[in-house]
Amino acid sequence: MTLHQIRDVAETRLKAAGIESYKRETRLIITEYTGLSGADIILKPEEELETNIEEKIISAVKRRTDGEPLQYILGWWEFYGLRIEVCPGVLIPRPETELLADMAIKKASQREQAKILDLCCGSGCIAAAVAKHLKSASVFAADLYDVPLKMTKYNAKINDVKVNVVRADALGIPPEELGTGFDIIVSNPPYIPSRDILSLQREVQHEPESALNGGEDGLDFYRSICKNYSRLLHLGGILAFEVGINQAHSVSDMLKISGFSDISCIADYAGIDRVVYGTLMSGEG
Repeated sequence: MTLHQIRDVAETRLKAAGIESYKRETRLIITEYTGLSGADIILKPEEELETNIEEKIISAVKRRTDGEPLQYILGWWEFYGLRIEVCPGVLIPRPETELLADMAIKKASQREQAKILDLCCGSGCIAAAVAKHLKSASVFAADLYDVPLKMTKYNAKINDVKVNVVRADALGIPPEELGTGFDIIVSNPPYIPSRDILSLQREVQHEPESALNGGEDGLDFYRSICKNYSRLLHLGGILAFEVGINQAHSVSDMLKISGFSDISCIADYAGIDRVVYGTLMSGEG
């Protein structure tokens, strides 16, 4: 097939599968497997593809029409200007999570040699972004599972940043290896109520349930982190969360009860509060 023909086939199949961004996804799939730019696809429509490349593209389109997330098919996604490698064992980086990373970077930049923890780190996208923009910061990333820990180390390596990766259970007691004296702890924990897991979009159901299921009301991780991990902050330190829709009020209350003040919310591009953070003013800090 020519580039023009493979593009038509891919667009037709993705569109028929109900994928709204079928043109963009077609371009991303073709550029991934051919090494060509988007401009090349337009300017060289009659270029013939090698059979093995054609087969890879058709296979990728089939995986996508079967509901597999594009990010897993490509094996990477962009986050805060960085290339972040992803695989089925980690949560896919999302635009709203960039709000959490951006807040952490801005707050940490106001402190000398800030110490920052990305808890429930998944792919390590937040840790990598913070470390990339704050060369003097001491950045830690923690997760319970093997795949996220390995991916976080790998993403730090390919983005040429230093991240201290530690195994930790956000529902338990912090390991001594993390130490204390953090300026900022950020977390994008599982926050979907258990009852809603089976009704998620089919793409989301490809992601690890351990990164999605937040317990009966979706708030289990927030409770535990406020209770067990706030002690890792020094007084004046910041605890910041990404939250699900309609969870900002509940999480704000948890922060207040746990000794935090100056509690603020950041809305996403749809006007929904997606980041909640506060400053530790009392407690063990």
